[in-house]
Amino acid sequence: MSVKNKIKILYIEDHPASLFLVQQLLHTNTYTIIEASNGKDGIKAAITTIPDLILIDMVMSDMSGYEILTQFEKEPRLTDIPKIATSAQPLPPKNTPHLTPNFDGFIKKPIDITTFETQLRSFLKN
Repeated sequence: MSVKNKIKILYIEDHPASLFLVQQLLHTNTYTIIEASNGKDGIKAAITTIPDLILIDMVMSDMSGYEILTQFEKEPRLTDIPKIATSAQPLPPKNTPHLTPNFDGFIKKPIDITTFETQLRSFLKN
């Protein structure tokens, strides 16, 4: 598969071990992994690369996954890109008034290496 046809996945994650795991799981000719180790760089990377899917760690040192998502919602070019939350903690229900988690999906940490790629593919199809 050529670089142009690879699926671009942006992973916004501040833990190097988690970044490394995803890189290893998706190290094939099918994917290009774009890494951002904080929210600010993740927002910048999303706008400049326009990935096919965005994985967002919910708890980071500079901003939360909700804050990142709020910034993405202001950018029309990112509207149709699936945004997937990742966390060891469950997300609050969608009807929580003060938090509007408009994520397209959720992957619980630790990542299940046997189902991870299948999960990503299902988010890409929707």
